[in-house]
Amino acid sequence: MSAAVWSTPFTSGHIGAAHVPGLAPPPRERQALVWRDPVPAAAGMGTADPSWWWLGAHGGAGVSTLTALIAGSADVQRMWPGGHPGQCANVVLVARTHTEGLERARDLAAQYSARFVPPPIRLLGLVTIADAPGRLPTPLRRLRNLVSAAVPQAWHLPWIPEWRTTRLAELPQWQPATPAGPGAATANTPTALLPPAYLACAEELTELASAGPATG
Repeated sequence: MSAAVWSTPFTSGHIGAAHVPGLAPPPRERQALVWRDPVPAAAGMGTADPSWWWLGAHGGAGVSTLTALIAGSADVQRMWPGGHPGQCANVVLVARTHTEGLERARDLAAQYSARFVPPPIRLLGLVTIADAPGRLPTPLRRLRNLVSAAVPQAWHLPWIPEWRTTRLAELPQWQPATPAGPGAATANTPTALLPPAYLACAEELTELASAGPATG
């Protein structure tokens, strides 16, 4: 185990978590670890001073894509930040809409609700990304709704066929504010704007992140 993480769940009182009745904490093996030291800056992981962290509930959740698309965010590398002074305390869970992804997201939401993360971590919400084109099957839609009810806010982002053959460096990148106006993408691709659901998610998260304490 890396010396950079806690070896056991953080169980002290968490002043920022809102307990969700009926949402039991997951077993230890299904909880995310917590950074013992400040989250290190890493190449390709987003900005060194983010407005929020993306916490992937599982491998392949889509965190790298979101980090590339939305400037000012960063990948926390599938562990909860430690709430260290001066470092971002805002977290957004990310999961694909298959059964494993949604169940893993539910585990992390339950971990937060049970106060098994350190203060002053603040969960802003959950982003679910379509794992395939087309309508979500009814059982998965019900599971997604159940998980979404356990977090402060939820966004569902659609499947974008063109991005399957697009490198991360070639994706449009939304900036919180640019000379071209709110929501404008940088000119690294012909795409002028993010797809509507992605744009709304970026704008709403930026507003949420600025509305409360951003750092530990």
